[in-house]
Amino acid sequence: MNVTTGFARPGQQRDIYGLHFCDLDWNAALEHVSDRASASEGHTSLSFLTLEKAKLSLKDIGYRQVLESCLLFPQARR
Repeated sequence: MNVTTGFARPGQQRDIYGLHFCDLDWNAALEHVSDRASASEGHTSLSFLTLEKAKLSLKDIGYRQVLESCLLFPQARR
């Protein structure tokens, strides 16, 4: 299960092709990652989700499992 599930308050979680990602502004995202890094138990992997990665995860179950194990954030647009 994606670590984003259960974290987000209403309006702070989005979904694309079944992958849940955090929909936070930059400051809130940094605060959340900092809180996770300060936690004494376990670890959290972080990744940035693009539409291309989400589409690839539909074809490659192993890749999907990796993404599902990460705390996902949308990749910033340029």
